[in-house]
Amino acid sequence: MRQHLLTDLPVVDQAAFWAANTIRDNQVLTRAHTDGLIFKTGGTTKAPRVSFYTNGEWDAMCRTYAETLPAAGLRHGDRIANLFAAGEL
Repeated sequence: MRQHLLTDLPVVDQAAFWAANTIRDNQVLTRAHTDGLIFKTGGTTKAPRVSFYTNGEWDAMCRTYAETLPAAGLRHGDRIANLFAAGEL
């Protein structure tokens, strides 16, 4: 079986991608979004973007994040800050 490389993938026009990736009439999703979460960003830029996650994808991402922080050196008692700024709130 041939291993696929990053160079095998086409270059995606970013403006066209984000224009097609919307809450309604999404042309990027490969199947109906029936479970999970939808995040909307870009409120401060007036260029909204959405990210769709199934429950399984979100669970995998959270587990990976939880494993990555200690692997990067985070230890009990360390202080961290969340610099996420939520738009349109």
